[in-house]
Amino acid sequence: MAYDDKYAEFSRYYKNVDLSLVDNGEFLPKLLKSRKEAIALMLDARKSDLLITSDDETSVDEAYEKYEKAFSKYSSVYDLINSSYIKIETLKRKVVLKNIIPLIIGIIGCIIGIIGIIF
Repeated sequence: MAYDDKYAEFSRYYKNVDLSLVDNGEFLPKLLKSRKEAIALMLDARKSDLLITSDDETSVDEAYEKYEKAFSKYSSVYDLINSSYIKIETLKRKVVLKNIIPLIIGIIGCIIGIIGIIF
């Protein structure tokens, strides 16, 4: 679940960034698909865990294997994010600059307008 928390943190931090531009559009579909699979594997593991009886050792081993697969899939989601970190961060900086420049121009325009009214 710590990996899912990392994904949620990643989503909040990059919510205004168009991740479909990373890796020529391949990053986002791959990320979403991997996360969806990880969630499905985790839910399957939890269901198996709930069905375990105290004397059924095979079910314990089966549930453990399912948790292991879910962990592995979550790990691949985390690795995918980390391997694309530089590209994503560069894209985030471009978005920030793209949003700041119009703000600065607007402020300068207001200042010039105020100066024009005063003089």
